[in-house]
Order: sequence, then structure tokens, then C-alpha cells
Amino acid sequence: MDAASGCKAQVKIEAGTSADKLLRLRGQGFPSIQRGMPKGDLIVIVCLDVTPEIFTHNLYYVN
Repeated sequence: MDAASGCKAQVKIEAGTSADKLLRLRGQGFPSIQRGMPKGDLIVIVCLDVTPEIFTHNLYYVN
């Protein structure tokens, strides 16, 4: 994904991560407007899109 600073950022999302979880990438955000201050943090919100095929397949194993 593209970070706010224009660089590429890589995020590893582990299995079992819930939707709407916030991930903080320290130092990957916008630069500070004050001189000498480090870049801010980039907050990533995990959004999950489950296709109907996956949902019905997993529903079989739950029942």
C-alpha cells in the first residue's frame, strides 16, 4: 500500500484479525510541520470483504 509520505508500506495481517481493527505504522505518516520533529504515525483500518462462496463454505463446517 502507499504510505502518506509517498513511500510503499508493507503490512502483514495475521489470520484471525477482526474487521475494523486499527494498525499503527510508526513513523510512516506525514512529516511534522515543526522542524526537527519525526514523521507521524500512519493508522490503517482493516476492512474485510467476505465473498458469499467463502461464507457458505465456512457455514458448512460450523453446522
